[in-house]
This record gives sequence, structure tokens and C-alpha cells, in this order.
Amino acid sequence: MTDYTLITGASSGIGEAFAVIAAREGRNVIITARRKDRLETLAQRLDSEGAGEVHVIAADLAVPEDRERLWAEATAFGTIDIFVNNAGLGTHGPFAENDWDREAQSIDVNVTALTWLMKQAVSHMSDKPRGRILNVASVASFLPGPNMAVYHATKAYVLSLSEAVAEELGGTGISVTALCPGATESEFQDGADMQDVTFIKNQKLPSSMGVARDGWSGMKAGTRVVLPGAMNKISAMSGRLLPRFLTLKATKYAMSKDNGDTAMKRARSAADQAGEQAREAAGQARAQAKETAETVRKKAAGFKAQVLDPDSDFANTMRKKASEWRTRAHIRGESATSGLSPNDQAATTDANNGEGTHEMDQKQAEQMRSGDGFVAALDQSGGSTPKALRLYGIEEDQYSSEDQMFDMIHDMRARIVKAPAFTGEKVIGAILFEMTMDREFEGKPAAAYLWEDKGVVPFLKCDKGLEDEANGVQLMKPMGDLDGLLTRAKSKGIFGTKMRSVINAANTEGIAANAAQQFEIGKQILGHGLMPILEPEVNIKISDKAEAEKILRDEIMKQLDAMDREVMLKLSLPSEDGFYSDVIAHKNVMRVVALSGGYSREEANDLLARNPGMTASFSRALTEGLSAQQSDDEFNAMIASTIDSIYRASIT
Repeated sequence: MTDYTLITGASSGIGEAFAVIAAREGRNVIITARRKDRLETLAQRLDSEGAGEVHVIAADLAVPEDRERLWAEATAFGTIDIFVNNAGLGTHGPFAENDWDREAQSIDVNVTALTWLMKQAVSHMSDKPRGRILNVASVASFLPGPNMAVYHATKAYVLSLSEAVAEELGGTGISVTALCPGATESEFQDGADMQDVTFIKNQKLPSSMGVARDGWSGMKAGTRVVLPGAMNKISAMSGRLLPRFLTLKATKYAMSKDNGDTAMKRARSAADQAGEQAREAAGQARAQAKETAETVRKKAAGFKAQVLDPDSDFANTMRKKASEWRTRAHIRGESATSGLSPNDQAATTDANNGEGTHEMDQKQAEQMRSGDGFVAALDQSGGSTPKALRLYGIEEDQYSSEDQMFDMIHDMRARIVKAPAFTGEKVIGAILFEMTMDREFEGKPAAAYLWEDKGVVPFLKCDKGLEDEANGVQLMKPMGDLDGLLTRAKSKGIFGTKMRSVINAANTEGIAANAAQQFEIGKQILGHGLMPILEPEVNIKISDKAEAEKILRDEIMKQLDAMDREVMLKLSLPSEDGFYSDVIAHKNVMRVVALSGGYSREEANDLLARNPGMTASFSRALTEGLSAQQSDDEFNAMIASTIDSIYRASIT
């Protein structure tokens, strides 16, 4: 069935902006709101913006029969793979004086309808299972709201529900994101009688499109809570860390219509005081959380040491439980700013992830930490390019020079990345060869096209090939002007790098040298504000592969313990299921990806699904079945099927 994006409250404001964003991505869109004339006008715009099919369903979500009809009609068109639960109402004024019918209507829309529709969406998406749900909450979710008491209470409900269900659905292929904007340029203020509210009339409000873009990006990255803007983050932190009387006073003054100048001064004073205390409290809480996480990790290690027989079923069970314990205690999960994405946390401090991390694009970093999907390896170099072209149906006699060969491999890569299915929804990153980085897709620099048009984080293969084998390993050749390459990559919008060495035997000395080289060059890459993917590949064909993996794991853990910064790792799929769980859970690991290493796509996907926490970064398994002779429709269908199968294995 055809996939659709369903957006409620789409006739204006943030909902309308979401519809435009979906249309610009070529998606099929279903828009709903009460005002049919506004929806029909919007539908015409969506057609001009590049939407696929556009359907209009007028409905009042406060009416049970209308929302039931909405869901029935929407799902009759096809599969809802993105659901934006945006419709909302609010009323300003003292609780004792506000009209009950109006407040009851806001509860019906903000709570009852949102919950009912979300439940339908979860059930509907579970058939695949895949899909994304975006609930529009508010920065009001974090704060009690005098003069908007019911509205703030309903939005607190939306945030709580979203976070709870997101946790329940973790690892299923269905994500839930709560967008928590502050006051936004829209018609909401008019509907809620807020035109003269102090904090509204004394500031320039952000645009609905900017807020929607932040929410859409966060949703695609699998972020659970998105707070657009620094002031909203401070407000949210204040609500969680400060005494209630301070937040209540600040909110009451800000929401007042009386004595505007005086109220604004009081609000600013309260906000300054709240902000200062929030920063101080956040620093203390982060330090405490770090200490707690370290204590729990030590307990987990001690618990594992008590298991006497490392090969028993009991030992295996205990290892898995200890790994889970350490993962949950990871500093990112136990942060004092629980509920904020790592990207949002970074906005409150320059030291979240160590010196220099602020140089990285934080939205890209968040996508690589927690986004659902895999990393496409599009980095064939000169040695592997003829083989890749041959598998693609282009023989060596069809090109007469190296330039022609690279033109052909670039055309193949371009065909892959321009395919409709190749987006950040399932492909969170892509590794490029240097020559690809220097070229363009659709008239746009390759890295910029991947991130800006596709939502895919760009990486660069930076190694220059392998040395001859010694001590059972092949180290990387000298990389020449690596600093120059890294500077150029950074200027082109590259987020990180990837470099490969190979292990061909369970040789302790050789594997130690291999790991040391990877981490040493990784530190150089980090110094340029880039994220290194370290790839010490274990040859899957060697007879002592399992023993080589044990030595490698020990060396990796030793190197990680000595680091003070995050890295990524690309590892061969292990002989033992869950073998790298300790590496995945380490505080200095952003993500672990797996290479296919010569396995077929079916074999690689099967092994990957048995190693939770590892994400695919396949090359040959990605291009398997693609052919230069296929029509665009045939090619796009094949790559869509491939991407879906690798994605499912990655999120299992």
C-alpha cells in the first residue's frame, strides 16, 4: 500500500508548515482541520510544492464521530507511516473565570483526541512495524501555567504520554517524538485571546516554519523530545530543576495582561534568576549523574566478575543482564536533563561531551547517536571500484581510463542517493570516497545534498589503502596531508571520517598495533571537529576469527578507557551473538556499525539482527541486485527493498 503523512490541525501555523515540509519531500499528504476552505487552498499549494497525492478531510477532533471518520478515511487511502498529531486549543484567563465549554473543548482536542488518534496510529504502524509519530506538546509541558492552567496541564499530559509510549516502543521500528515549542508566529494567540499577553507582545516570535523544521528533523532522527530555541530550553530546565514558587511567579507575570511594563520587568527578573539557578543546578546535577553512572558501571563490572564459568548458560545470561544495566546507566541516559535530546542538552553547556565537541554539527551528532537506521557505505576506492562496477553490470572493457571508471561509479552512487527511498528516515549516514565528496549530486556539493536534501549525515573515507601484512594484520598506509584533507572535508560539511585496517590472524601483537593506530589517528581527526569511524576489520574467512575478536575487543576496551572523547566503530559481525555489547555500552562510544565483510545481504542481515545495538554499514550488501541495465522504476524498487531490509535488521 502507498505511504501517507497524516497531519492534524493543518489549516494554519505549525500544522500548515509541516504539510509544506512533507510536500517538498515529495510525500503523499493527508491534511485535516475544521476549516475545509483553508484546507483546499493549502492542498493547491502542496501540489505546487511537489507533493505526491494530497487528500483533504475536514473534521472537528473534539467530536468523537469526526475523529473516527477521519481515521477510517485516512487509512482507506493507504498506510500512515508518519502521523503529526498537531491539532490543539488553548484559553487564556483566570481559571475561575474562563468559559467551561471552551476549556472542555481544549481537553477533548489536546488530550482525548490526541490520545485516541495516537493509539490508532500505534496499532496501525505495528502491522509493519514501522512509522513515526510526532505529538505537538509545548514548552508549557514543563511549567504550571497560571492564567492558562488547563492548557499547560493538557500539554504536560502530552509530553508525559509521548515519553512513556516512546520508551514502550523502543526498538520496534516505531518512534514517538514530542515537539515542545514556545509561543510561535501563528493564529493560536488570536484563538486563545492572547494578543495582549505581556510576553507575546514584547518579543518577536519564531516562525511556524522554523519550529516545524526543527520538529521534523528531530522526528526523522528519532529524538524523543525537541525543544526549539535556547530560551525554550532554559524554560524547560527551569521547570524541572527550580523550586515551583519561582517558576510559578515567572510564568504568572509573563502571562499577565495587566501593567505590561511592570509585569515584563518582573518576568525578566524572575527569568534571569531562574536561568542562573538553572545553570548552577544543571552543572551540579550533571556531575552527580556522572558519578552515579560511574558507580553503576563499576557495580556491573564487579557483578560480571562473580560469574565463575564464562561459558555456562548462567554466565551468558548474567553477561547480558550486566550489559543492559550498564547501557541504562550510560551517562546520556541518566543525564540530569532526562527528556531532552543530547542536541538540546548541548545547548545548555559547552562541556557536555568534552573539549571540542561543540565544533560538530549537533543535529548530525544526535542523529548518529540515536537515530533509527543504518549507514550506507558508498566509499569504493580504486582497488574495489572495478569489482563494484562489474557487479553492477559494467565490464572493464566498457571504460578506457581511470577517469571514465570513476565517472561510472559516481553515476551509480548518484543513482542510489537520488532514489526516493534513500533518505534520513532509514539511512542515517553515508560514507563517501574523496572523489565523491568533491563532486555534486543534482548540481549541489555531495555532502550538502546528502544532509540538506536527504537528511543523511555525510562521512568521508580518509585512509589511503593497506600496508603489506605483518604480525597477522594489515595496517593503514601513511595518509600524507591528512590535516589538509580533514580541513577541506570540514569546510565541505562532512561530519566524520572512516578508515579501515584488516586483521588476518589472532596475533596479539599485531592486533594491539592495529587498534593503537586506529585510535591514534582517530584523536587527530577529533582535533578537527570530525567524528572518526574506526574500522579494524576482522577477516571473516580466517579459521581463528573468534579468538581474533576476543583479542580485538580487549584492545578496543583498553583504548576506549584511555579516551576522553566519543568515537564510532565499524566492526565485523562477530562469531558470538552480542559479543560487542560492552563496547556498544561504553561511555566513549557514539555508535557501533557493522560491515558486511563478504556476507550476502541475507546472511549479513540475519547476523546483524542477532547483535542488538549494532547498526549496518554495508557496501556490497547494499548494492547487491542493482544493475546499470535496470529502468529507473526497477532500480528504485530494488534499492527501496534493500534499504528496508537492512533498516529492519539494524533496528531489531
